[in-house]
Amino acid sequence: MGLDVVKYYRYLFKIPSLTMILVEHAILSLIFSLYTGGLTLESILNGILVFTLTPLLSDLITRVICRSEPLLNFRRLSGLTLFSNATVVLVSLIFTPLKYLEVPMDRILLMGFPLSIALRFMVFRALAFKKASLPFSIVQPLSCILMLTYVYGLTLHMNILTALLVALLATHIYLSLVDGEAKPMTGFSGLMLFRAFLANWMENLDGPIEDILEELGVESEHSIEVLAFKASNRTTAVIVPYIHPGPFKNVGSSSLPWSIQTFAEKELKCEAVAVPHGVSTHVHNLTSKKYIPKILAALSSIKFEFNVLEASKPIRVYYRGAQAICQSFGKVAFLALTLAPKSMEDIPMKIKTILEDYGRSLGFESVIVVDAHNSFSWDMYSMSDETLQALIEAGKTALHMVSKAESNRFKIGFSRKHMHGYDVKDGIGPSGIVLHLFMMENSLYAYVTIDGNNMVSGIREKIIQNLKEMGVSDAEVFTTDTHMVNAVVLDRGYHPVGEAIDEKSIIQAILDTFKEAYSRLEWASTYYGEITVRDLKVLGDGLSKLTKSLEVSAKKAKRLAFSIIIPLLITSIFIVIL
Repeated sequence: MGLDVVKYYRYLFKIPSLTMILVEHAILSLIFSLYTGGLTLESILNGILVFTLTPLLSDLITRVICRSEPLLNFRRLSGLTLFSNATVVLVSLIFTPLKYLEVPMDRILLMGFPLSIALRFMVFRALAFKKASLPFSIVQPLSCILMLTYVYGLTLHMNILTALLVALLATHIYLSLVDGEAKPMTGFSGLMLFRAFLANWMENLDGPIEDILEELGVESEHSIEVLAFKASNRTTAVIVPYIHPGPFKNVGSSSLPWSIQTFAEKELKCEAVAVPHGVSTHVHNLTSKKYIPKILAALSSIKFEFNVLEASKPIRVYYRGAQAICQSFGKVAFLALTLAPKSMEDIPMKIKTILEDYGRSLGFESVIVVDAHNSFSWDMYSMSDETLQALIEAGKTALHMVSKAESNRFKIGFSRKHMHGYDVKDGIGPSGIVLHLFMMENSLYAYVTIDGNNMVSGIREKIIQNLKEMGVSDAEVFTTDTHMVNAVVLDRGYHPVGEAIDEKSIIQAILDTFKEAYSRLEWASTYYGEITVRDLKVLGDGLSKLTKSLEVSAKKAKRLAFSIIIPLLITSIFIVIL
């Protein structure tokens, strides 16, 4: 499911700065001046008047009238105008040879406006939340036509009006046919879905997309497990929510790890709180961030009772490419799963059910199951049934071995560091790096939790090796799978940990965190608690409906482009010269 979402990130885009757009407007005006009258002062001034001043004034008026439209700001309007005017100039250049067939130049200069007006109507239809804003899509092309006619003394014929109407009608029919394709699957039109996503991508507006997700979501309840430790007068915790932290950016539960960490450190008086990724998939994304306060309120009910004094050493098991590391704290097993160094995606929640049932048959009261989410490559595929079974077998074997292992008193040290100079655009969330260090019978074991969405394959192994060189017997690296880092950069939409940040910087930050944790080692006791949060709403199959509707709509858009829109737009161009 996660892969289905990621493949759409490549379509994210941004437009240049307003300064660059204005410079390009001036360049386009100069090109048109050279085309129509050569490099003379009068020609240059005419070009600026027609293709810079008039369009920008039209955009300014449009922006003032449509100021309630969040996506139609002046920069985007002027960028759209630049592109549509470039289309006009390009079409004129392409069809200039028609003058040798005695086609008047005034017709050739107007041939690109049907495409221009179609383009603007299409963009307005996609970006405007109010239908009343659509008529203003034609203000700029019409003002340019009138100014072009006035400055160059062109003759306007009814053909241009007919061509513009054909282009508008063709675009309207095309968009209406494509727009309705998603509704049977989602209950929403395709353009509404697209607009809601763009509102979040462009303006950080989460309301439109969360309103849609709310309609698609299903009622659900989810558990959160807390493993807290007290050393002297200091407390730390590992909190594992079985809620997926997605779908992206500031939508739904994307910020859940950070929200939990911040709350626990402030309200529960904990330090260096880690929130690793509990097994879950995009099916378990919250539909709205409004449910996060409900989760935090449930966490506030926790009353720490540190009555477990002993723990086993962590035991690692390998099974057909899968790994499990497991440690017991009294009657609670802490179990983490990974496929590293092979790529891995989200581990489904059914794995938790299977392993917890098995753990209880061994005498454990609870089994915390963490998806380490620590090995990623862009050519990965969804995990097969054989891979999932390997994870289950590795987990079962680790649980069995730990159930027989000796438990002893232990020391704990912990620390949290920020990756200074890096943020979500680099793949690192605000929770930074958290390291929990355990000492048992003079042996050291470490759990490192990094606030990111997965990790470039191979870096985990280097981190573990560096920690071993510092005297650690074994270690595991987790990511929170925060989706605050998703849909924030172009191309693939986000960076897994280690793609945008030099791995040496990551390793050094972890080693610094380790040194601080080591200096704070103290005898510790443990608390375990589980809370269930009801009346939540998660995506369920809503995300698959959305991605399926996008695929179907895209296919129809391509098909209709060749059968309807392109032939009709070409026809509108030639209507101008009839």
